[in-house]
Amino acid sequence: MMNQQKLIDINKWATSQWSTCDLGDSRRTQRAIKVGAAMAANPTASRPEQMTQWSQAIAAYRLLNSSDVTHVK
Repeated sequence: MMNQQKLIDINKWATSQWSTCDLGDSRRTQRAIKVGAAMAANPTASRPEQMTQWSQAIAAYRLLNSSDVTHVK
């Protein structure tokens, strides 16, 4: 039960952080939320370890490597 509550809180936090980002496509925003939640859930792990499937890791790398996605506010 405790792990489920922690996961819910991480997802809420990730949504609050990235749901309003304008990344040029709503799918990128949804991916940013998922990647942010996965990174927060296991911050010391490698990207493939943070994502539960290889395809999710590839999608995270694609998002982070996109020239349209920056840290600039």
